[in-house]
Amino acid sequence: MLANPAPATSPATGGTAAGAGAPPPPASDAIVAVADYMLGLRYEAISSAVLQVTRTELFGAVSVGLGGRNEDGMRQLRELASELGGKGEAVIWGSPLRVPAHDAVRINAAMVHSLEFDDTFGCGFLHPSAITFPAAFAVDDMVGGISGREFLAASTAAIDVACRLSIASQPGVDGFTAGWHNTTMIGYLSTALLAARLMKLSDEQTINAVGIAYHQAAGNSQSHIDSALTKRLGPGFASSAGVLAARLAAKGVSGPAGVLEGKKGWWQQYHKGNYSRALMFDGLGRDFPAMEMPSIPTFMAIRLPRAMPRFPPRATGKAWGPAMADHFRRPSRACTAGISRTSPMSR
Repeated sequence: MLANPAPATSPATGGTAAGAGAPPPPASDAIVAVADYMLGLRYEAISSAVLQVTRTELFGAVSVGLGGRNEDGMRQLRELASELGGKGEAVIWGSPLRVPAHDAVRINAAMVHSLEFDDTFGCGFLHPSAITFPAAFAVDDMVGGISGREFLAASTAAIDVACRLSIASQPGVDGFTAGWHNTTMIGYLSTALLAARLMKLSDEQTINAVGIAYHQAAGNSQSHIDSALTKRLGPGFASSAGVLAARLAAKGVSGPAGVLEGKKGWWQQYHKGNYSRALMFDGLGRDFPAMEMPSIPTFMAIRLPRAMPRFPPRATGKAWGPAMADHFRRPSRACTAGISRTSPMSR
């Protein structure tokens, strides 16, 4: 395992938000402990209840992805992939077309998000399945030999990391208010970690992979305001970059090590130094924030697109704040009170 992991129990805030009298800075960037967890969580250590949530999210992601395969933006992505061609490493869902893995995940992840019926972690304004399962399938298609248990364990860890990043970054401030599309932004990091694990990268290569992905990380919320198609493409951009980052790391390319807490790291550069190590690490491997997510009935992928108006509204020039408020469930007390040993998130 990597040296000097961040402690499981940490101060409530880190960086510049810690204030006077705060503990000294950690011996290593928090990404070290995140990578340790991502690479080390074993299937046998995950409760049956948590695994069932992962299976449900997996089934829902594939269902809504196939349901959205012909939406605006998806057709164009497939057409472009067909024109560009390349090594047939992974399949585009609902199509016989096989393309390079990072191209396949760009399309499949966008499909999952295209109808806005993918899972919602309301505590962090996040859709974790879109930035998890398309990448896991694409890497499995590319490398082969990944067992079902390893697939589920790696996916569970990636969802957990994504959910924790969403609530630990500017706690109490939703991503849209901060100006970010959390699913896209966080997807760069969580997908790189997921791909690194499934590709069996070393500890050092994994840190490089997430560093390479962080160098590309983006995803502002202007697409929401303008009702632009790029909103639904964002998870695809992130997941594609994450898979490509892992492949570059496997080839020996280095990335920055101070991914989260560096002088220009994630929490400083994008979140003004306002973050919580406690929300990131307390109960890690025991409490799973994703247990707070309501399941999305699979039939929504087939029935609701026919019965309801387009969501989000397109070509209106209006912000869709009211629709967003209805779309996300009201955060539970566990979202704001932190992760507790007695929380319903506990296994």
